[in-house]
Amino acid sequence: DNRWRIDMMEASHPKEFKVDEKKKVLTASSIQCEGVKDPYVLVLGGKYYMVARPA
Repeated sequence: DNRWRIDMMEASHPKEFKVDEKKKVLTASSIQCEGVKDPYVLVLGGKYYMVARPA
């Protein structure tokens, strides 16, 4: 499936991102949606929360 997807990478500084170690978070097929709009990620207490609207 070559539709959209959202990946995650963690680093202390943007220069330290390692694209080859990215982790898949959401895909079009995993949530059965043709798109998402304005995704936002918030970290609270060491947990990641994502808010995104279907498009």
